[in-house]
Amino acid sequence: MIIALDAGGTFIKAALIQTYREVGGALGEVLEGIIDEAEIDVLVFGGQISRAYNLFIPSFSDVVGSCRTLKQILPADDIDYSSLRGAAALFTSEIKV
Repeated sequence: MIIALDAGGTFIKAALIQTYREVGGALGEVLEGIIDEAEIDVLVFGGQISRAYNLFIPSFSDVVGSCRTLKQILPADDIDYSSLRGAAALFTSEIKV
């Protein structure tokens, strides 16, 4: 069995890491067109998915890296209220991530 060590010191099976990489790539493929069409410049991942940010973001970034408007991809600082902040962003131009 192959295992890897993450930043928090938790042992994670290599198959799990590979799964997150695949999920990141698939998510990027789904969102790539939306990012371009909506001219999104900052994308913030909140909620539970942000807990796995470091595992899926490399493959996600590889896919969406060609998006012309996307300048920054971030995990939310406070995942408890990230969905509310995202909804608020629809009605205001300023939002703290």
